[in-house]
Amino acid sequence: MGATTKPRSFGVGDVVLGKYRLERVLGVGGMGYVVAARHLEIGELVAIKMLSANGQDAETVERFVREARATARLKSDHVVRVLDASRGDESTPPYILMEYLEGEDLAARLRRAGPLPIAEAVDFVLQAGAALAEAHSLGIVHRDVKPSNLLCTTRTDGTPVVKVLDFGISKSLEGSDAASPSLTDTRSVFGSPMYMSPEQIRSAKHVDLRSDIWSLGVVLFELLTARAPFVGETTAALLAAISADLPQMASTFRPEVPWELDAVIYRCLEKDRTRRFQSIAELAAALRPFASSLGAATADAVARIESRPRSSAVPAPLPSQPSVPAAFSATERAVVTTDRRVRRGSVLWIGGLVGAVAVALLLLGGGVMALQKRRAALADAPPPAESAVTDLGPTAPAPTVKVEATPAQPPPTASPRESAVASPPVIAPQGPVRGRQPRSVGPVASASAPAAVAAPSAPVAAPPPTTDPFGNRY
Repeated sequence: MGATTKPRSFGVGDVVLGKYRLERVLGVGGMGYVVAARHLEIGELVAIKMLSANGQDAETVERFVREARATARLKSDHVVRVLDASRGDESTPPYILMEYLEGEDLAARLRRAGPLPIAEAVDFVLQAGAALAEAHSLGIVHRDVKPSNLLCTTRTDGTPVVKVLDFGISKSLEGSDAASPSLTDTRSVFGSPMYMSPEQIRSAKHVDLRSDIWSLGVVLFELLTARAPFVGETTAALLAAISADLPQMASTFRPEVPWELDAVIYRCLEKDRTRRFQSIAELAAALRPFASSLGAATADAVARIESRPRSSAVPAPLPSQPSVPAAFSATERAVVTTDRRVRRGSVLWIGGLVGAVAVALLLLGGGVMALQKRRAALADAPPPAESAVTDLGPTAPAPTVKVEATPAQPPPTASPRESAVASPPVIAPQGPVRGRQPRSVGPVASASAPAAVAAPSAPVAAPPPTTDPFGNRY
């Protein structure tokens, strides 16, 4: 800093930078504080973040300035605007001058009102994602995404808007951290343990944008349930749970949370970062169905941010893994809640009903095909025999047939009287058969004649014209 003594800290009522009077304290941290200050000439309120006297070592100051530099690069509506910054001098501590925002952070809102409505919680995460998407496009990883760093304020039209705060431990993917290795020392643990990804627990230096996606999943879980997906009695136990245990499901504590939204959160919390969403745009697309119309517009804006050209030093998102989370696979059914089992039973019942209908349709189709085959077979078969009356006209002599008596019953002889009776007409028992010549049929005996009569060998003459085909005289 070039100063032999540390500059003093300021309090309420003091004038800083020659033109801002400190009015009230907005927040206090381990290394500094944030105050509201009013411009002496124009009366405009601003927020000033200053390092306290015990936090002005060279490394902390360098990190503080880097926060101002990273935040100033972001132009998103969901990032607080930086107006000025300084490393400080003998009379002024290091400070960041920012726009003043009315509102409360999401951690305070959870304490005050409890879990948020589903659509509102999704909208807030999407808005935070919009800020992170721009940061990632510039090669900046936040590394400390949590509800207390998400300020909920309102736009001029009254709609709620979330602003991402505190890029103090952000990491650059463009290599600028190499100049100050201590800022990303592997032995250091940066971030809040509850929201840290497994790789951030192992090494804060070797994290990328997917660590912020993990943190957004934890934030969404907490906004929906006012609980954490991983629990531990101590910090060490919590870190062990994050590294090894399966996360709890939001629907366990809040049954109205759709299982599809559970799946989105679970995918954010995959231990293997290659199985997580590989970009904020992927996460926004998965959350879009659960958002309001305002949140859907934010998701579309995130997609446009991701489509912009990236810096050559910023790694492109890796190919995404299948979106079905491992929590819903057969090897991890223990984490499926009773509510989900009921829904799964309903799905199985509906599937069984659909299967039964399909079987019935198959059987009906088989019957129709069998009927069609039977009809085709009947069409190819020879036509059935029908009784037909032969034409007894003068030009068509009646065919004859020889009927022989069996030896057991000799043929009877006709009496002279019976012989004098005119022969009845001839009726053919059947029509011609395919491939065969029609057989001659002899005269049929009358009702009073014997059972078997020997037919004459000569052809029988046609009946006179005065006899009809049925043997009736007229």
